[in-house]
Amino acid sequence: MTDTPATNPTPYGPTLSILQLNCGNANHSLHRGLLDALNPETFPILAIQEPYFNQHTKTTYCPRAYHLLYQPEEKTRVCFFISKAMVLDSWEHKHLSPDASLLLIKTSISPIIIINIYNLRQRG
Repeated sequence: MTDTPATNPTPYGPTLSILQLNCGNANHSLHRGLLDALNPETFPILAIQEPYFNQHTKTTYCPRAYHLLYQPEEKTRVCFFISKAMVLDSWEHKHLSPDASLLLIKTSISPIIIINIYNLRQRG
């Protein structure tokens, strides 16, 4: 078996790394240092659950190297951060509900669909 080079489906090569993080409503404080330290070349997509909603700005914190894909409502519990290095017309975002969001990445091979869902843990 021989390895054949993969066609690069993204500007990041044949693989696409996604970091998922539940911020517990603390991405503005506890997780801000971590988010700011992330390299968007390593993690071009961040799937965030429970982002903090700032009552004054009516949005949530987003690192400078990323676009914020977020429905600005207090009840929203998911969002995406997507690297500003990704061409704007190479992706589409759809807010499905306060607990679900969809990101479509267009590639030369086929589209990649990423669904970010907040699932409330049942205590039992």
